[in-house]
Amino acid sequence: MMNKKFIKGIAILSTVGFLGTAIAPATSAFAQEKVSQSVSYQTPMSKQEMDKIIQETAKDILETTPRVVVKEPAQLEAQGFVSLGSKLMKYFGKGYVKKELPKKMYSKFPDILKEKLSEEKWLTLWNGIILLGPLEEIRETVTKALEPYVWGWVAKTCGYIVEGIVYAII
Repeated sequence: MMNKKFIKGIAILSTVGFLGTAIAPATSAFAQEKVSQSVSYQTPMSKQEMDKIIQETAKDILETTPRVVVKEPAQLEAQGFVSLGSKLMKYFGKGYVKKELPKKMYSKFPDILKEKLSEEKWLTLWNGIILLGPLEEIRETVTKALEPYVWGWVAKTCGYIVEGIVYAII
């Protein structure tokens, strides 16, 4: 006569063994998906992918963000120097340009950048370096600001995305 605990133990082990073989392929597929995602980080985005991101983001910004009209022209703009910040704030207001716009841009960056650079750090770079730079050099400013954190092609991709969004909304 077999012990009830022994029979119960065999039933549990056989169930676990069955579930283990049933779950293993799913776990393997999940692991494979993660590997394929990490491999895709190493390949640059195509120009078409970046253009699509830019067009969709600019459209979203222009449709959802109220325009602010600044009554007085910026003195620096009259002298020929136009910073990115002054140009954007003229259309969208200071609060939006310093907080919401950079968050929308950050959400469109490649995941590999988000792993290396937090949103808070991006906001610091955006407000402390990028907004102060000249409008004409936006791509280079963003690229140089991000190069210490990620591969050069990722930084250039982000520079292209930011430049495209800015020019599309202005």
